[in-house]
Amino acid sequence: APKNPNAKVAVLFTDIQSSTSLWANVPQEMGEALDMHHREIRQLIKKYKCYEVKTIGDSFMIVSESPDKLMRLALELQTRFHELNWGTQLFDVIYRDAALEAWQETNKGEAPLMNNNDDTSLWNGIRVRCGLHYGICDIKYDPIVKGYDYYGPPINTAARIESVCHGGQIGMSDEMRLAVFGPVGSAATWQDLGEVALRGVPKPVQMYQALPVALAERKFPPLRVDEADSDDESDEEDFDDAVSVVTRAAPAIGRHPLVKKGRISAEDLKRNHDILVAGLQALFSTPAKKDKATALKIFCDRLKVPYKGIGQAEVQKTVQAISMRMLPSTVPQRGLHSRGTVVSLGTSRGPSPRSPRAWKYTAGP
Repeated sequence: APKNPNAKVAVLFTDIQSSTSLWANVPQEMGEALDMHHREIRQLIKKYKCYEVKTIGDSFMIVSESPDKLMRLALELQTRFHELNWGTQLFDVIYRDAALEAWQETNKGEAPLMNNNDDTSLWNGIRVRCGLHYGICDIKYDPIVKGYDYYGPPINTAARIESVCHGGQIGMSDEMRLAVFGPVGSAATWQDLGEVALRGVPKPVQMYQALPVALAERKFPPLRVDEADSDDESDEEDFDDAVSVVTRAAPAIGRHPLVKKGRISAEDLKRNHDILVAGLQALFSTPAKKDKATALKIFCDRLKVPYKGIGQAEVQKTVQAISMRMLPSTVPQRGLHSRGTVVSLGTSRGPSPRSPRAWKYTAGP
């Protein structure tokens, strides 16, 4: 892990495109794909000797002292995901239909069929967007989880760059491009995306796109600036705070009674936690504020969790509280006993236990 507070750190955020729609339409396949997604990215982290800071649902935050290693990780991520056997063509169908629907509503850019969405030499399976930046961060060590976390403007900038990109696209700041173009230049194709105003970033960011040479013909609609800004217009809190909420679960997971009693390893319990968070985030990501508030209030009332609101940071905190309350139910044959309330989470035959559709909720007196 990068430890020098005076040295620049390369930062990468990843996120699965349209994960809400994928969970809603193909939950069983999405559960299996999420396992593959996590496994492949962690293999790349090990290969390039980078550092996994946190996972937030289906998103990764990764850092490295070496910007070119992190850049190579992002490039290989795209080629690996394209080459994987995802076991289904449903993801491609959903992406194609969503692209056509979006184009019909806006008529921006090329029509999806002209935009090579059906070209299997360029597209296959889950699509992940990447955002990279390079700068000096505030570095903090957590003695409980024995790991490092990173804060400050470079983190916010990398996260915002990722948020305006599309699945299968790698976006970066000029600082990152200058740091990697020499050692990595021939391994990628490069495109100037111009200056982009990113919410929460004081000045427009000069952005560039990089793609592996094998996938250089991929085409994308305009950057998602309007979509990223309108995800939650009422939320003006620093993105650093919002994305770090889930990470604060790590110490609690490491000290969890189930881990201390040896019923499950901290690693497996963390994996269960990540799957829960991914499903809950998909469930609560409806664009209609009224529907989002209703769903949150139902869960909060059922599981005795305080309702905090529908801003980005508030939803993250609520998702964290709900996931921690439900977490013991992911360990077979026992329920959660907390202050007189019994909450059990079971699975029935049919959908995968990793699928949100498979979850059942019952509360005792």
